[in-house]
Amino acid sequence: METTLFHGTHLTALTAHAGQCWTDDEIAATTYADSGRGALYQVVVDLSTLNVLTVADYDRNADDAPGDRRASLAALVASGADVVVYQDEDESGRTHETVRLVSARAVEMVAAAMYEVEIG
Repeated sequence: METTLFHGTHLTALTAHAGQCWTDDEIAATTYADSGRGALYQVVVDLSTLNVLTVADYDRNADDAPGDRRASLAALVASGADVVVYQDEDESGRTHETVRLVSARAVEMVAAAMYEVEIG
């Protein structure tokens, strides 16, 4: 099943990499794009071809989401996950689902299909 995901960044150029976060919430992604002053990227991927690990929740007070730290990302890779999915929130407190790239396979899939879109 194809899913449309977005990544907002304050950077002008984007390279897909392990640990990178995407969301299906375009408004949240726009917030990450420095409220529209940065860049917004879109990708359509078939997550059913990947090993998806869904995490029930994480400690938002500690602001330490799955894959935020190298050791956590390495543990996710070792578990065989291609992506990890969890509920997150942007800097404004808007909740959204995050899809974090974990494996080289997931990174390659996104890198081959992502493109910049106009904000707004």
